Amino acid sequence: MAVTRLSISDALNITNSIFIDVRTSLEFEEGSIPGAINVPILSNEERVEIGTLYKQKGAEVARERGLDIISPKLPTLFLRIKTAAFEKMPILYCARGGLRSQTVATVLDLTGLKVCVVEGGYKNYRQEVLNVLNSPYPFKLITLYGFTGSGKTHLLNKMKEKGLPVIDLEALAHHRGSVFGQVGIIPKQTQKNFEALLYQEIKKYKESPQIFIEGESKRIGPVVLPQLWMEHMEKGSKILIRSSLEKRTERILKEYLGEGDKNLVPELEKALFSIEKRLGGELFKKIHTLFQQEDYKGATCLLLEHYYDQNYKFSSMAPEEAFSHTFENNSHGDEERITLEMRRLTVSFKTR
Repeated sequence: MAVTRLSISDALNITNSIFIDVRTSLEFEEGSIPGAINVPILSNEERVEIGTLYKQKGAEVARERGLDIISPKLPTLFLRIKTAAFEKMPILYCARGGLRSQTVATVLDLTGLKVCVVEGGYKNYRQEVLNVLNSPYPFKLITLYGFTGSGKTHLLNKMKEKGLPVIDLEALAHHRGSVFGQVGIIPKQTQKNFEALLYQEIKKYKESPQIFIEGESKRIGPVVLPQLWMEHMEKGSKILIRSSLEKRTERILKEYLGEGDKNLVPELEKALFSIEKRLGGELFKKIHTLFQQEDYKGATCLLLEHYYDQNYKFSSMAPEEAFSHTFENNSHGDEERITLEMRRLTVSFKTR
């Protein structure tokens, strides 16, 4: 029986299926189809060896060596893929839908396990992602702005719980969008995986008239937003979330230190040193002294007022007159009220 080869669009639309990525672990970590399981048929070192043979001695020698390496692994590969798939249809892919995925698929087919292969492999998937990210988006963006600690991310999560359409860009980026944004978050996100997740969210909400997001600068930690997304965000509706300095300080302390947990203190101090020059000698000395004295509230308050707030005004913050609505967010009651108001706004924005 011939192995079925699918276009990437057809493969993404098959229900009760699972993607099996047979590339190396390094290739997989750099970028993969979300939800895929990595079952590499070559190690990172073996792939380098095969590539070198291909360049120096030709395709035939490289293929013979590849067969020598892969053959003893086939029983284990079969069991791993069968176990990973369970009762789902395994859809295999490699870099370009070539020898690696086709070899494994052929062997699996001979054992009676029905499988499919993605035509063009990850390369075609990547092109699909870029096509969507660089084409007009099907929805309007409603962006929440506000100083650090004003509770925007928490609000978005509450709105999502209530069924409102939300894309949490910082969650996709594995980063909070600030110099301290990577603290306590591992692993770091890659650009390709971030774009794959954003693509997935765009497809998920393709029937929604509008999407709520948080205002971000073009770079969120290690990743960069598409230029078209930035332009779309600028054209959309803007909402300002305000909170007192005291409340914002409280939220930041809770997020990073929880109930007195100091496990992240070394990471926080390292991040603080990374902005020493930007803070200036006197301000850095004040903040670091408070930090060493374990006066984290005082240090956080100074950082917010004299660093974050000043930088935010010149980065992702829109001018005051650009906001269609402004909300105060200083209590749990405020969060509930804002969430209900956002639901009402989705109706009014539809008519504009």
